[in-house]
Amino acid sequence: MREHFKKRRFIIPAIAALICVSVLLAAFMRRNASQSSMSSQESRDAQYIAFLKQMTETQFTKFEEEINSAEAAVVYDKTLQQYKIELSLTADGEISQAEVESYKEMLSMQYGEIILIINGQQM
Repeated sequence: MREHFKKRRFIIPAIAALICVSVLLAAFMRRNASQSSMSSQESRDAQYIAFLKQMTETQFTKFEEEINSAEAAVVYDKTLQQYKIELSLTADGEISQAEVESYKEMLSMQYGEIILIINGQQM
């Protein structure tokens, strides 16, 4: 009979320890999954920003004859939940105000804030 009580004294702490280890392991796995999810989201965000940058530069250099080169910097503002762009264009000659407004309108479809620089001058 004494052996029966000794086994019970051992079993209850063992079960409690097993439960604690299981809870800690589950919390650790949840934390790792959360971190992995965040880093993969950051990677997708960076890829999308790179895509936007490349797309915008190509749009202006391929389809606008007067534009020689385009350099874009794109960022995502988490607080405003919108993308911002600073686009620097180098053109052969003068760009009319109507063309500048057209460029800004085109960019405003994708970006919340736009800084447009043409031949070193902010428009």
